[in-house]
Amino acid sequence: MASLTFSAAKRKALYSLVERARISDDSTSRSDAWVCCGHTFALLPEISRHISRDHAADILQALDSLLATPSKSQDSNGTSEHGPSDDRAHGEEQDRRASAPFTGRRAAKGSSDSVALRCQCDGSGTVILFYKYCAVDDPTDFCKAMERLCAGLTGKVRISSEGLNVTLAGSDDDIDKFVQAFASLPIFGDSDWGCSSGNTNSDGRLEWTPQLYCFFKPSPGCIHVFDSLSIKAVPEICPLGLNNSVQTPSTMRHLGTDTPKLVGLTPPEFHQKLSQALDDPNNYLILDTRNYYESKIGFFEGAVLPPIRKFSSFPHYFETNRDQLLSGKKEIITYCTGGIRCEKASAWVMEQTDMPVYMLEGGIHMYIEWINGRARNSDPPGSTLSASAVSRESQLLDIQKHLYNPIAGNDETEAAGQEFNPPPASSTVSLFRGKNYVFDARQSLGLIPEACGPESSPVSQCQQCRKPQDHLAKCAGQGCHLLIVVCPDCLRSIQKQQPADPSGGLYCCRGCQAMQAEFMLHQSCNSPDTGANARRWKRRICDCENERRQQIDEHSMPRTKQDDTHL
Repeated sequence: MASLTFSAAKRKALYSLVERARISDDSTSRSDAWVCCGHTFALLPEISRHISRDHAADILQALDSLLATPSKSQDSNGTSEHGPSDDRAHGEEQDRRASAPFTGRRAAKGSSDSVALRCQCDGSGTVILFYKYCAVDDPTDFCKAMERLCAGLTGKVRISSEGLNVTLAGSDDDIDKFVQAFASLPIFGDSDWGCSSGNTNSDGRLEWTPQLYCFFKPSPGCIHVFDSLSIKAVPEICPLGLNNSVQTPSTMRHLGTDTPKLVGLTPPEFHQKLSQALDDPNNYLILDTRNYYESKIGFFEGAVLPPIRKFSSFPHYFETNRDQLLSGKKEIITYCTGGIRCEKASAWVMEQTDMPVYMLEGGIHMYIEWINGRARNSDPPGSTLSASAVSRESQLLDIQKHLYNPIAGNDETEAAGQEFNPPPASSTVSLFRGKNYVFDARQSLGLIPEACGPESSPVSQCQQCRKPQDHLAKCAGQGCHLLIVVCPDCLRSIQKQQPADPSGGLYCCRGCQAMQAEFMLHQSCNSPDTGANARRWKRRICDCENERRQQIDEHSMPRTKQDDTHL
C-alpha cells in the first residue's frame, strides 16, 4: 500500500467508507442504497458527498492506514501539528496542480464566495453569462486558451468534454474584446454560434447584435463582483451527478437524435406557455430546477420549488417525489437562472417520464431582459440604431428593447404542433416574482422601475423583522455558508449587538449558533501550543439543514414561498 499516491489512497479510503454504508442485501447483487447518520441515500454522489463532508476524520483514519504511516503531531523534522497526512496532502496537492493544471480549488477549503460588494469603484463594467453544450476534445487545452482570452477579467470558467460554463466580469472595453475574440474561435465556427467574428463598427469596436446579446447575456456589474479569475477543467460543466450520461438538447441535435418532446421556448413563447399552464394547472407541472436559496427570493408563478441545496440533488428529489409531482400531469415546464441547468434537467426528466418537456431558453435572465425591454419599448419595431452613431450603452439598450421582435414561433415549437400568438406589449405583465439570484457579489437582478409592479415586490421576509426583503447575507457558523434573507438594518443591528462575535453574529438557526459557540471554545482549548493534544472539531448538521433534507423525503407539496422560522 505504501506505493499508493496520496490522491489514490484518499479515493480508496472514501470508497471503503461508502461501501461500509451500503445497505446489505441477501441476494448476490449489490444494493443501490446507503444508510448513514440516520439518513438513507439513493444516489452514489449523495452518499459520497455526505461522507466527505461529515466524516472527514474517518477518511483520514482510513487514509493513514492505507498509506501505512502513523498520524503524529509536529516533530523535530517540522511536520504539521495535524500529522503527516496534512503534510502529504499539501505536497500531493502541489504535485497534482503541477501535473494537472486547472484542477485546483478556486478558494481555500472551508471558504465560500462573497455575496456583498466591498469595492470603492464607480460600479461601471459588464458581466457576461454564457454556456454551451458541445464536444470539447481537450478541456485542458481549451482552459489554456481561455486563460489567454480572459486576461484582465474576473469570474469562473468551467470546461469539460461536454462543453463550457462561463461567467466573467470586467470593464466594458475588456469584455467587448473578449466577446470579439471568443466569437472567432475556430473550434465552434461562426455558424454554430450564430454570430460573426467580424462584428465591428467603423471605430473597430465590437458591434453587439441580438444574437451576441442573447448568447453572452451582458448585464451591469464591475470587475469586483468576483474576487479573482478561476479556470477549471471539470467532469461536468453543470454537475447533475450522473457521469455525463444525460444527452442535452444540443447534444441530441448534434447526434441527429433530436426529439419533438423536448422543446426550447424563447421568453415570449415561454410566457404564453406558462399562462396556459396557470389557466390549467391540473395538466401541467411547472418545475424550478434551481437550488432552494435561489427560489427563496424569486420564482415563476405556480412553480414547484425543490428544497435542494445542489443541482446534483435534483435527480434524487425528482425520483423521491415522482408520483406526487407527475400525478395527472400531461406536460412539464422547466426553468433556471440562465438555461444551463434547465437544459440538462429537462433532457433527464424527458428520459425518465417520456412526457413533453418545455424549457426556458436563456433562463430567467433573458425572460427579465425581455420584460424590461417591453417596458422600455416606445419606439416602433425595427428602428435599430447605427452602432457607429450611438454609444455602447444605447446600442445594448436598443437591442434589449427589440428582443424577439418581431416575435414568431420557432421551429421547435411549430414542429411540436404548438400555436404561438405573441402577447401584446401593453398587456405583458411579468409572471416572474421577486429577484433572479446570481452567483456573484451582486446577489440578484430584477425588473427595472418601468416594469415594476406587485410582481417585483420581495417574495421573501427578513429572518429578523419579518418584513418583505430580498437582501442576502451568509450564516456566520463555521463551515455553514447558508444564505439568509436579512434587512441591511437588521444585519447592522445584529453586528452592533454582538461585537465580540468575530463571525458577525448572524446565524441560520439556533443549532448553528450553538455549534459556533462550541467551535470557538474548541479553538481556545486547542491552540497550536497544545501540539499532540490538539483535537479536530467536527461540524454537525444544523436544524434548518435537517428540516430541508426532511422536506425532500416527505413528499412536500409545491410551494411558492419559504418561511424562515428558525430564529
